[in-house]
Amino acid sequence: ALAEDLVKLQAHHLNVGEPLPFDVLDIQSRLLLRKGSVVASEAQLERLLDRGLYLVEAEFDAHFGAPDPQANPEVAAAILESAWARLLALQAGLARWLDALAGRQDPGAGPGTQAAAAPAGVSLAAMAREVAELCALDGDAMLAAMTLLRHSSYCVRHSLCTALLVEMMLRRSPMPEDQRMSTVAGALAMNAGMRDLQDTLYAQREPLDDVQKQSVHSHPKRGESLLRAAGVSDETCLAVVARHHEHADGTGYPARLAAPALDLGCQAVAMADRYCALIAERAYRQGAPTDQALKLLRDRVGSTLDPVVVRLLVNEVGDYPPGCPVRLVNNESGIVLSRTRDPSSRVVKALRSALNAVYEDGPRRLTGQPAYAVDRVITLAELAVDIDPARLWGETAKVGLRY
Repeated sequence: ALAEDLVKLQAHHLNVGEPLPFDVLDIQSRLLLRKGSVVASEAQLERLLDRGLYLVEAEFDAHFGAPDPQANPEVAAAILESAWARLLALQAGLARWLDALAGRQDPGAGPGTQAAAAPAGVSLAAMAREVAELCALDGDAMLAAMTLLRHSSYCVRHSLCTALLVEMMLRRSPMPEDQRMSTVAGALAMNAGMRDLQDTLYAQREPLDDVQKQSVHSHPKRGESLLRAAGVSDETCLAVVARHHEHADGTGYPARLAAPALDLGCQAVAMADRYCALIAERAYRQGAPTDQALKLLRDRVGSTLDPVVVRLLVNEVGDYPPGCPVRLVNNESGIVLSRTRDPSSRVVKALRSALNAVYEDGPRRLTGQPAYAVDRVITLAELAVDIDPARLWGETAKVGLRY
């Protein structure tokens, strides 16, 4: 089914303890529950509804009746939205927010106009909610952002990618939603205390000098102070900013806190921060291949990293997350488009043929099939194809409700 042919199910469409009379899908049309499956409890139903349950429109109408727009004008048709376009708008908003927090002059302001003492416009909490909505709309596209998103400021891009990964890691965890949103907000603001320095280090080949080392070491507390001065009072968010470089074994900085003092949110942000930094390119080098980055983090389980947090990361990204450029065993090259219910299988959009010719519109390959298995992760430079993420992850149905 196409996403625009799906209808989102509500609680009253499903009966706890009774076999399902239809297959239930997710927003990407992937099978979640087979016909005949039983939702065992209200708590399980609540978790499933939070994830998003969908039914093909024709099957929905067959079971529940087609809507009568005149009788119920609130019933909306499917609305197609580009998650990638919304992501770019969010990135631009985050850049303005961080600039204002750092005291930079608004580029749109007149001569002599000073930046506001606190960021104006969209709030940090609202940006965190937008991250959550985008991950619900197209989680695969948001994971692809870790590899494909670009911005003139590395600090802005890295903070946004980390926040997206944190939301993907935590949205199916037991963490309450308000705590999760505060954690995502902390990820967005985590490097406010080194806004300019992080961009400098992006292009710097030489080792950090003593002043830079001190600035890096102190940026978590400086970021927390900046946020408090700007009126941010969310203690969970502030704790994430202050502790996102602490390690479970107490070897982090600036306070050398250990696991008992670090909640799941702080550790998830630390993990996502490190993963996104590993796979990101610098001005002078390529990023680490995704499978190697994941192996490096896995090898540190039991020392600096909490195994629970590692599992959250592995469950979302695997060796080949969406956006990852790969070569297949049939010598085609392309981009991972989406995950499947089988953790070992991915959908790849082939962009180059086995003869290295650029496809005009390449086929999709399922890597779970031996003929199209992944041979290795490659770099975007090796792929050498102009990639338009908005085209690869096109409009997705923001499905209207049926009653």
